[in-house]
Amino acid sequence: MRLNTRKRLSGIAIAMLVLAACGNESGTEESPTTAAATGAEGSVTTAGSETATPDTAGAGTDASWPEEFNTLVFPTGSQGGGGYSWGTVAGQLWAEELGLQVEVQAGGGQSNIPLIEEGQVQLAATSPLDFAEIFGEPPDAENTEIRDFWTLYPLALHTIVPEDSSATMLSDLAGTDEPIAIGAPDSSENQWFRSTIECGGYTIGDFNIQELGKDEASAAYSDGLIAGWSAAGPAPMPQFAEVMVTNRGGKFLGIDQEMIDCMLDQNVGWAEGEIGEEYELSENVKTLTLWYPIVVHESVPDALVYEMARVIDERYDDLVAAYAGARYSTAENTAQMPGFGLHPGVEQYLRDSGELD
Repeated sequence: MRLNTRKRLSGIAIAMLVLAACGNESGTEESPTTAAATGAEGSVTTAGSETATPDTAGAGTDASWPEEFNTLVFPTGSQGGGGYSWGTVAGQLWAEELGLQVEVQAGGGQSNIPLIEEGQVQLAATSPLDFAEIFGEPPDAENTEIRDFWTLYPLALHTIVPEDSSATMLSDLAGTDEPIAIGAPDSSENQWFRSTIECGGYTIGDFNIQELGKDEASAAYSDGLIAGWSAAGPAPMPQFAEVMVTNRGGKFLGIDQEMIDCMLDQNVGWAEGEIGEEYELSENVKTLTLWYPIVVHESVPDALVYEMARVIDERYDDLVAAYAGARYSTAENTAQMPGFGLHPGVEQYLRDSGELD
């Protein structure tokens, strides 16, 4: 359910958010990079950016939670990626509505897990699959202090090759000398590529891999230095849309059914999906998709989490206007999303808004 928007971000604020989220991309999903020092009350700080302090900072602040929680640390994904952009915009909205100081950091799904699990940060972008790959078991209420906050988006595994390539399936790249980028070292998408090919009976040595982040891979593909590029993100991903209109063009490889079936059996959260039409291609190909959430540590007070959820729901239009990939971040999707289990503050908000019985 989407409620009516109560406020609009100013043009200046949106411009600052776009610069913060996209102007200094690293393309990696490695260990978190600490953002700029915390700014004025009611602000959001991001790595490589100035502090964005809205005129309405502090408006609507509710003193029903301990003051220490007015400053939140929020590792997301790589700079310029979807999670980082979402966190930057959400932080601005929380600053405007609740007077919070939100320190947005670059990070990665798996590197964020120990930070949020140990309570070193209050929010993070990560997934049950990342948790399971680290701890060897899926999350439940008994083995983790991580709780779901809000739906980020469904990720899809993308593998792109030039339009004139003879390859049609991911397995076609095995046993060739053609270099393929698979994501930065230690990134989630790098690990997911490895898990997928292993499900097909291949080893990483069967592929000529290059471990490049999204920015590096995009440049290498455009310059003809790699023959393929595998990455994870919401469809359509701007980086893929951009390289598809270069001289090389592009098409997506399907994931072999054997690999898909194996991944569904062995891993938490994956589903079979398709990509193609989002990029205005005539045919879809089979791939793997995964709902990716924003999570919160269970120690964050219920009253604060309730208000943060309310802001994201009521300011949905502003969130999407500043970052189009946030179109999946609805109360309805959050209520239906399996994962770590809802934080009580979010659960109460969804009940009050009619999304949960």
